Order: sequence, then structure tokens, then C-alpha cells
Amino acid sequence: MSVSLRALDVPAWERACSDGGLDRLACSASWLAFQATKEGGRPVFFSFEDGESSALLCGTQRGGALHGHLEAIGAPPRGPELERALLAFGLQRARITGASPMSKICDTNFELRIDLSELDGLEGYLGSLARDAKRKVKTALRNGPEVGPTDPASFYRCYCDLAARTQMQCHFDLDYFERLHRRLGPHSALLGYSIGGELAAASSLLLHRDEIYAYFLIARQAAFSTGIAAFQVYDLVRRGLEAGASVVNLGPSAPWDGSFGFKRSCRARPHAVFRSILGHDVLSRGALRLKYRWKERRTARTLAGVHTDLPGANPGSPA
Repeated sequence: MSVSLRALDVPAWERACSDGGLDRLACSASWLAFQATKEGGRPVFFSFEDGESSALLCGTQRGGALHGHLEAIGAPPRGPELERALLAFGLQRARITGASPMSKICDTNFELRIDLSELDGLEGYLGSLARDAKRKVKTALRNGPEVGPTDPASFYRCYCDLAARTQMQCHFDLDYFERLHRRLGPHSALLGYSIGGELAAASSLLLHRDEIYAYFLIARQAAFSTGIAAFQVYDLVRRGLEAGASVVNLGPSAPWDGSFGFKRSCRARPHAVFRSILGHDVLSRGALRLKYRWKERRTARTLAGVHTDLPGANPGSPA
């Protein structure tokens, strides 16, 4: 069987994405260029064919390691063929995410998206929300939130508030957000939400053609009672409808995470995203399989019934 992994330059990559219908932020050259500068590597783009399937693979390469994203075109590629092709290309290790499962899966997550083409305008969206989310949006509207562009320092205040509230480590510093929005320029936006003159929430958005990607939606703890968190999603839907976008992407969440239920209440539908580890380290892969085995069982139950309550959903399969 003929297996081909071919490196592409940026124009060839963009043509391949256009021909394959892969109009997603994770596949855009601008996003990969920023990720490469952050991680100290270089952006790389590949096309893969094994005679039965084809895929596009992009990512950042640092030495012999690849941190990438795979999108299948038609049938997803099989793990062994892709692994052999990567090794032949001089890559010893790879960590790959994508909507197409491969043989060595170490984790499964869900990207939650709102399909704007299914909505009957903004009022129709509000009427379709879960009761609690609808109540919170109406509470926020009564409070009269002021929404407008903000600066990285104000956004970072909200990010630090989130870190303190959840006791998580601050993975990003202020410089990261400054470089992110400076590098992406018109493909990004920072929004601040104020109530009574006080900053209540902030959003970091990535804009790619017809998709609005909510990189961060952060509501400050002191403003929870105002319903501002649900209003942020409502505001993104409004902006998407006005701009003619097709998708508001609320980003990844695990079924055992509280943010998953919140996004679901805002009418976001889950799409499975798989993470695979490829390489020679068999013991490491075995440890990962043991570590995530309990997650896989919960994921299987989630796939079986997580979105049966939505109109037009197909029970038992990812949306």
C-alpha cells in the first residue's frame, strides 16, 4: 500500500483546506504561526494519503516532536500507517488532536458549538434556551450591561480572578494575551462587560471567516448573580447572527466538568475531539491508557445520550 506524507507551504495548505472544506480556526496558518512562536517551534503543514484515506495534518514542530491537529477528508486514516509516515519523515513523537479517532487514543473531549443556521433569530435563540440559562440572560438584560472592546490588562484581571476562584495555575501571563491579540490582529477581539461601571466579565475571541471561537469567556465571581455569564454567550450569538457567521464555538469541555453543562444549557451541541499519542514509548502509552480508562467509560455513556434532548439530534452518535 502506498503511504504518502507530503509537506506543504502556506499557499498550498490554504488551497488544500479550501478544497477539502476545512474552514476551521485550528487549521488556519495565522493560528499555527502564533502557536509556533509561543512554543518555540515552527509551523508545519502536511497532506497524508494511504490509498484508502486522506487527511490534512498541521501543527508545530520542535526537534523530532510534533504537536498537531488532524482533519480527515473522507475516511479517517489508520493509526499505524500515519505513525510509520511520521517516523519516516523524521518525527519520533507526536501528540495529535482531531475529530477523527485513530488507534491510540489517550483522551476524548468535546467541542461545544452553536449552529447559527438552526436558529430562528435572536429571539428564537432566547426562547430555545434551558430555563435557567434563559432566566440568567433576562436578569442580565434588566441590569443593562455595557459591552465594548477592552484591553489585555483588563481581560487579565478577569483571568486572574478565575484562577484564584478555581485554584488553578495561571498557565498564561499578560504578555501571552498581548502577543496573541497583536499577532492575530483583526482575527481576534477582546470584549469587556460592565454593570454599574464595574467590570463584570471579559471575553477573548478568535474570529475565523464564519466562525466565532470563544477562546475564553470569564465572568467575575462578584457578578455571578447578575447572569452575566449566560449573557456573554447570548451576546456572541447576537454578534454571529449580525455578522452572518455560521458557528459560535464555545470551546472544549469534558462531560464531568461544570462548564460542559453550562454550555449545553446555552444550546451548544457537543462534537467529539480525540487526542492520540504516537511514537515508540509503549510504556508511556500504556500508562496513559490506564490513566484515562475511567474517563473513556464516562465518555462512552456521554456519547450514548448527551444530546438526545436537542431538536434533530441523533441518539447514540456524536453530533
